[in-house]
Amino acid sequence: MERRGPRVAAATAVAAAACTACCVLPLALPPVILGAAGGLMAVLDHAHGWVTRIAVAIVLVAWAWIGWQIVRGKRRMTGRAMALMILATVLTGAASAWPLLEPFAFSALGVAKGAHRHGQWTC
Repeated sequence: MERRGPRVAAATAVAAAACTACCVLPLALPPVILGAAGGLMAVLDHAHGWVTRIAVAIVLVAWAWIGWQIVRGKRRMTGRAMALMILATVLTGAASAWPLLEPFAFSALGVAKGAHRHGQWTC
């Protein structure tokens, strides 16, 4: 007489793994992904201050470098370079002014229900 116990146990384990991949994973994966995305957004929110300072420094250095190149007579500034530098300056200025613009932007979108205090929204 054959031993069917190990084969049945192996088949049961494979079926359980298949059911997990087929049924449980689609139910468990979205909350895990959303939790990770929320954590990443929280990290980026806390990084806003120092990243904005770095961006301002980079734009200022770029303007200084372009001015230095023009004064030395090595190059002329092209229209595309001027447009990109103006765009970088405007976007960096908007990022710098975001703490002032945030309440107006959120209220215009209907997102904010209350005042923003210490990283939490109050109702």
